[in-house]
Amino acid sequence: MIITMNSRGNLNIVIAVLLGVVLVMGGGLVYISNRIPKTQTQSTTSQDATQSADLESDASPSAALVVKYTGATALSDAQKDQIAKRVVAPVRDFYAWIGGEHVVTKLSIEATKENTYFATVTHSDGSEEGFLLNKADDGFGWWSPPCQTSCVFSPEFATKYPLIVNPGP
Repeated sequence: MIITMNSRGNLNIVIAVLLGVVLVMGGGLVYISNRIPKTQTQSTTSQDATQSADLESDASPSAALVVKYTGATALSDAQKDQIAKRVVAPVRDFYAWIGGEHVVTKLSIEATKENTYFATVTHSDGSEEGFLLNKADDGFGWWSPPCQTSCVFSPEFATKYPLIVNPGP
C-alpha cells in the first residue's frame, strides 16, 4: 500500500482521536475506582473510628445506622457530636420519613483535605450518594438535602430541624 500525504494526515487524526478516547476513559476509570468503597475490611485504628448512631428519629429500630470516620483523627468528640446533631440525625430522619429503599444504613465521613470532609450515605438498597462537609471556625454546618429548594418535609422534621427547612440568606 502506498501512503500518500493525505492518508498519512488521516492516520494521524485517527490516532489522535483514539488516544484522546483512551485518556478520557482511563481518567474516568481512575475517578470511579477512587469513589467506590474498598471491599476489604479495615481494622479500627486511631485513624478509623466506627460508631453506632443511637439517634432520636422516626426510623424503625431495625434500621441501625453505622457512622464511620476515616482519616478524621483531628476531630474531637465535641466535633463528632456536632456532626451527629447537624448531619447524621437529619440525614437519618429525612430518609426514614421518605422510607422504602431510601432508609440510611451507613454514613461514612472521610477526611479529604484540611477542614474538608466527604460524606457518603449508603441506603438500604445499596445505592449511595455523597456530599462535602466543610469545617469552619464555628464548626460544621447543617446538612442540606439533595432536593435543595423543592424539598417536602414532614411536620416533625420541620419542627426538629428549622435551620435545614429554612436556612435563611
